[in-house]
Amino acid sequence: MVKPDGVQRGLIGDIMKRFEQKGFKLVALKFTQPTVELLQQHYADLSKKPFFSGLVKFMATSPVCCMVSAPSCVEISPYLWLAWYSSLHMCPRILV
Repeated sequence: MVKPDGVQRGLIGDIMKRFEQKGFKLVALKFTQPTVELLQQHYADLSKKPFFSGLVKFMATSPVCCMVSAPSCVEISPYLWLAWYSSLHMCPRILV
């Protein structure tokens, strides 16, 4: 997910490029304005943290860009592989 500041700064293409250069294939893209309710559900595991309300408020300030990618080769970075593998098991978020 490209967060609001990345969207406002016009970094979506650069971030997509990083994933593609690491061997991932972009299979879906959604540009959306998440609601406060959706963000609270999305970050539910962080709800007890002191920064939770600020996080939700920040994420609701402008649209985000959600991406789904799949590995197109075996030699990819361990971090990106873990993020992709975790997303298959309903990891609540992958932030870039």
